[in-house]
Amino acid sequence: DLFTERATSMPTAIALTVLVAAGALWVVALFIASLRLARWVRAGALIWQVLQLAIAVGAFQGETAQPLAGIAILIPSVIAIALLLSKPVTAVLRHEDPDEEARYRSQRR
Repeated sequence: DLFTERATSMPTAIALTVLVAAGALWVVALFIASLRLARWVRAGALIWQVLQLAIAVGAFQGETAQPLAGIAILIPSVIAIALLLSKPVTAVLRHEDPDEEARYRSQRR
């Protein structure tokens, strides 16, 4: 809305725009790190999913509640958290099983 409508509070609108841009950069960094199988990517992705869960809960509440949007955010976040905490993902990112990591890398090519 900052570019299409008059903002009620310009400093707040600019701050929110900067925060959204920072979040987008963080997601890009997580994506690149996941392709490189960085060990830290699981923690960063888990934090991102928890933030999405908070947004989903917020979508169910208030005068402008959007339950369908909340469900659309909630379901993928729960699935992503389950996958992030699964044994195969943990093993690959911890580099515990060199054979499994080699199989994963060969499948990506």
